[in-house]
Amino acid sequence: MAVRLTTPSPAIGRLAGPRAEVWLVRHPEVHADWRARAYGSLDVPLSEHGLAQAREIGAAYARLAPRAVIASPLVRARTLAECIASGAGVALELDAALRELDRGRWQGRERAELEREAPAEVAAYHDDPWNYRAHGGETDADIAARAQPVLERAVAGEPDRAAVVLVTHYNVIRVLCALALGLEPARSFALRVDPCRGILLARGSHGWSLARSNVLAP
Repeated sequence: MAVRLTTPSPAIGRLAGPRAEVWLVRHPEVHADWRARAYGSLDVPLSEHGLAQAREIGAAYARLAPRAVIASPLVRARTLAECIASGAGVALELDAALRELDRGRWQGRERAELEREAPAEVAAYHDDPWNYRAHGGETDADIAARAQPVLERAVAGEPDRAAVVLVTHYNVIRVLCALALGLEPARSFALRVDPCRGILLARGSHGWSLARSNVLAP
């Protein structure tokens, strides 16, 4: 299936502006009962290792002294964000616009089962994530509409040397990076973001660039 790229170029243009640095950090490891499932926007718990990751990696990001910490309210993201904000001495802002993709009828199902029983549908989603909604869930366009304003607001105003940290989920990070970097939606799946890893987007006079990718600590 050919990709119908309907991403509006003005959306990418609006992300240009004064110098800024934004860390997009994925939540830590979830409980083993959920790792093989498409849990999407379900509020699933962290594993014991994930809780330890939140404390350790949270302290590392706190040492950056971020000027703002904004997070998805889902517990797997909120737990890490609370560690960062508490350690940095800044208020934590929870924003539902940073929640993970709603996967519709696929939500909660095992990924291997989906690949086995609905391979054409899964392939169609990966070919055109900006528009695909046959599963009854959200599209990349839906994520962009709710999450991009959070990023824009976070870096609005006068240039500041302190970074902003957004603690969120894989698909939100993938979509925001694609918008900032001008990637086609279908190609954005090549961007790897493992649990509790971060991506640093840096904005300069020529727009956004990928400064660090899939790192465990800043």
